[in-house]
Amino acid sequence: MIMEKGISSGEVLPSRSSPAASVRAMVKEHEAKQTQRARRVGFVLVHAGAGYHSESKAKEYKHVCKRACRKAIEKLQAGALVTDAVTAALVELEENDSGTLDTVGAVVVDQEGNVAAAVSSGGLALKHPGRVGQAALYGCGCWAENTGIQNPYSTAVSTSGCGEHLVRTLLARECSCALRNEDAHQALLETMQNKFISSPFLANEDGVLGGVIVLRSCRCSAEPGSPQDKQSLLVEFLWSHTTESMCVGYMSAQDGKAKTHISRLPPGAVAGQSVAIEGGVCRLESPAS
Repeated sequence: MIMEKGISSGEVLPSRSSPAASVRAMVKEHEAKQTQRARRVGFVLVHAGAGYHSESKAKEYKHVCKRACRKAIEKLQAGALVTDAVTAALVELEENDSGTLDTVGAVVVDQEGNVAAAVSSGGLALKHPGRVGQAALYGCGCWAENTGIQNPYSTAVSTSGCGEHLVRTLLARECSCALRNEDAHQALLETMQNKFISSPFLANEDGVLGGVIVLRSCRCSAEPGSPQDKQSLLVEFLWSHTTESMCVGYMSAQDGKAKTHISRLPPGAVAGQSVAIEGGVCRLESPAS
């Protein structure tokens, strides 16, 4: 479980001193407020595909994910739209130097709780002419939905894996709907087991291969002792896969660097028939506007 907290910049107030000193103090106060306004918060989670990630190339996978996370956070901190941030992460994943990545994706939430998701796929080797993969189909490759009357959470999902399996099950949309339940971890696990591996649309498949990254966010009360003008955004983030492995990276605007991880099925588990799931929680705090 990962807990992350933002720290707001303090103001420098003028004291009893000479006019020149007061002017300097007021300038510092103005600069502090400008810095405070510019220090926008947000969170990004990216994936470098669900499949098989060799130990020999682990550093390459992780390095690409770290760069993608930084690109998204830089956009958020500059005040860009959440869609611009998720696009920046995706472009960085697509244009990696290693050339080892195929399907990549990202999910992002900004300090207002707006979410965005993106996915990109190189397609399938030796595919039939006219084949359309999950990245181009609504609700299959990715899904993002802000809070609404019937949904207390903002949710974002990006998928990877066998395109035919993801398309037939509308996996991104199914995961987003499941995240409306109180227990996100259990809801995602049941979705991967019941709506994906055991889907009647994939009954004739020997193994069902895919992976997802998801996040959901909601407004919550600030932690005890925090100033009353603080706003808090609780972000739960998870990744799950039926493939042998899945490489992910994540970062909040308060982090000095991105964290990366290659998730693997436990020993003895069979790819296409077993599920791995991991994740964490992040609390984002920012001054009220």
